[in-house]
Order: sequence, then structure tokens, then C-alpha cells
Amino acid sequence: MLQVPVCVLTDNSALVTSFVADQPPGDLGAYWAMIRHLLPVGSSLHWVPAHGRRSTWTSGIPLVSTQEARDLNARADLSACSATEPMKATFAAAQLACKTAFDWASLSVERQERLTQDWHDSVAARAKAIGRLRDM
Repeated sequence: MLQVPVCVLTDNSALVTSFVADQPPGDLGAYWAMIRHLLPVGSSLHWVPAHGRRSTWTSGIPLVSTQEARDLNARADLSACSATEPMKATFAAAQLACKTAFDWASLSVERQERLTQDWHDSVAARAKAIGRLRDM
């Protein structure tokens, strides 16, 4: 675990916004929690545009020039690609499995809803008849 505050540069603006607002981003909750856990109090997170985008952007990060921030981002991207490349096929398979499971679960819920709708309607009708619809 880190013992002193650090300055983190990232090209993920949602992560920075969430970090500053102390709100986990919807699709990066686990990553955000990990970052929060690893960074000591007093650490900072700064956004750097990715891949040369936003040509007018300038660094507001103390002691880090605009060019240094852009160069660090490019190096980090290359390093991340190198580290993740061997896992692309595994990740793609896991992603497909998750999508398949999600699709199956969605269809199951839709089918269950469709097949039990008449029962729900009858219970609601009975509740309405005895004046207890608000309890449903």
C-alpha cells in the first residue's frame, strides 16, 4: 500500500469526475473502488486527453508540463496495450459469456412475466375489489 499521496494522470474523465465528486461511476464501480482503496489520503487524480485529442488542452498539474502529461499518457497506453494483449481472447470469451447469460436471464424474466401476467391481474383485481390495491 502506498504511504504518501500520489498524483495520478488518466485519460478516463469519468473516473476523475467520480473521484472528485466521491461518487462511483456506473460502469467503473469496481475500478473506482480499487483506485480509492489504493490511493492514500491527499492523492490527486488528473485528466489528460487521450491520443493527442483536444489540442488546446494545457496541463494544470503542478510540475508536469502539457507535453510531459501527453507523453506519459502515450507511454501508459502502450504499456496497457502490451499488458492486456495476451488476455484479449480470454476477455472476449468472458464478455460473450456475460452477454449470453444476460440475454438468457432477460428472456427468462420476460417469459416469466408473460406467463404469470394473468395471475398478477387476478390478484390485483381481487385486491381492488376489497379495497386493498394500495397494499400491492
